[in-house]
Amino acid sequence: MLGAAGGVGTTAIELVKLMGARAMAAASAAEKLELCKQMGAEKGINDTQESRKDSGKELTGGKGVDVCYAAVGGVFFEPAVRSMAWIGRYLVIGFASGPIPQIPLNLTLLKGCS
Repeated sequence: MLGAAGGVGTTAIELVKLMGARAMAAASAAEKLELCKQMGAEKGINDTQESRKDSGKELTGGKGVDVCYAAVGGVFFEPAVRSMAWIGRYLVIGFASGPIPQIPLNLTLLKGCS
């Protein structure tokens, strides 16, 4: 989940857990990541200190992320797509950071993702 500590993100964590899947949360501060863990996220990625691409791969044993729930957009888009697993899905929920990202379509081809 990108922007996981907000209302939309915490709801997504709850839904993912109810579905029996693993939730990984990305947020901009340690306090926010702590909230995400209290909500049920197994792992946290601090956007200001870690590479989302590398963290997503690490946290999945090199496989990549199956589904990215993205409420932030902006500069967070491309690293998130780069962390996707083969045939992964990137869910566009919103653009809270402001800018609407431009999609380098070669990434979707290389990842086989949608």
